[in-house]
Amino acid sequence: MTEPLRLPGAVVEGMLAHARARDPEECVGLVFGREGAATRHVPLTNTAAAPRTRFFADPTELLRALIDADARGEALLALYHSHPDGPSAPSETDLAHAHYSALTLIVTLRPEGVRAFWLGEAGLEVRLEVMS
Repeated sequence: MTEPLRLPGAVVEGMLAHARARDPEECVGLVFGREGAATRHVPLTNTAAAPRTRFFADPTELLRALIDADARGEALLALYHSHPDGPSAPSETDLAHAHYSALTLIVTLRPEGVRAFWLGEAGLEVRLEVMS
């Protein structure tokens, strides 16, 4: 995917709100949509043993979200997680544990922002288009 991911402002704000609510722990969730345009985000529970520095999505919630998206005719566009204190780029751990062939969004709080990366491409950044 070299074309930009289109994100409604409400989806960006929802991911930021999720990150704020979980701070100082990392949050994790999914972004679904159609034809490269996000329609919604789904927050998931971070069940990592060390949630301040790692994330692991609750498997039951993850499966439920994927089944629901399929029933709605939506595709998984991206996974997201937060780096509450930065950096706004993939960490060594992110790169080492990139198991999905989906775009990864990194949400940061200080400063607030969202960036997108293909982790399988050694952290190749993808442009985001935030729509109002």
